Amino acid sequence: VVERYYPKFLGFFEKILKENEASGWLVGDSVTIADFVLYAGSSWLLSETLDGIAKSSMDPYPLVSAHCNRIKEIPEVAAFLKKYPEPFEDFDYDPEKATN
Repeated sequence: VVERYYPKFLGFFEKILKENEASGWLVGDSVTIADFVLYAGSSWLLSETLDGIAKSSMDPYPLVSAHCNRIKEIPEVAAFLKKYPEPFEDFDYDPEKATN
């Protein structure tokens, strides 16, 4: 997986983030749904939750890793992650609790 798909997909996002280095986002000057989609995938890869996928496999993609950390620093995301720590051990997500 790492050798076959990382260069194609993560390499693509690394290139886009390099092109948009001034803003740090995938599209435009502010966070968009595209940034959250990349975060969703890259946060799993960085979490070492997936069997056989080491965190170090993201080393060739420093901008993607930094982007993931930047998303985590958004106040609303940070609050969510504090309330529902990673990794999600039981996947018992209650949307009612998330809004309180």
